[in-house]
Amino acid sequence: MRILVVEDDRKLAAVLRQGLKEQGFGVDVAEDGAMGLQLALAREYDAVVLDVLLPRHSGFDVLRDLRKRDRPVPVLVRLTIVPPSVDFLSRSWSWVPLITWA
Repeated sequence: MRILVVEDDRKLAAVLRQGLKEQGFGVDVAEDGAMGLQLALAREYDAVVLDVLLPRHSGFDVLRDLRKRDRPVPVLVRLTIVPPSVDFLSRSWSWVPLITWA
């Protein structure tokens, strides 16, 4: 199973990459929205962990462009403020829900 992490916070991206690899996932990391979209379109992913506040394209722009191009990959959106009914990953989290979700 391969997961794309789109996160501009390098420390958080490194923690996600390491933790997901330890759980047996293949992981690619993009540090901005443009690179995240490019990777998501170039390769098939089983899931995407997507920050919203990204340089070069927001996470919402990346998600919208993926859906326009008919990429039905599950996307976990990481937000600071969480609207109702949105899956999210906050800065304080547990591996269990993330691994179960993926």
